[in-house]
Amino acid sequence: MLKSGDRLPSVRDLELEFGVTRRAVLKAYRELEREGLVELKQRSGIFVSTTGAGLQKLSPPAEWVVDVFARGLAMGIPAPRFPERLAAYVSSR
Repeated sequence: MLKSGDRLPSVRDLELEFGVTRRAVLKAYRELEREGLVELKQRSGIFVSTTGAGLQKLSPPAEWVVDVFARGLAMGIPAPRFPERLAAYVSSR
């Protein structure tokens, strides 16, 4: 869904959305940077890498999981609650 050069949410926004500490968000962003997936630009923000380093094609099952997760977010299911909601839906069938 994101394209090369897209700006990612701020640390503060992710802190609030996921209910985690600033430190956890920064650690995640630094790991993504280490993998070449994002670029941290001082005083500008965090951006999807423009070099393509670290990007690889997902397997079909992984693409499916990403699609389901993205659809859940679009429907208003908060990311931290997604595993719980998914488990509830699966167990009721």
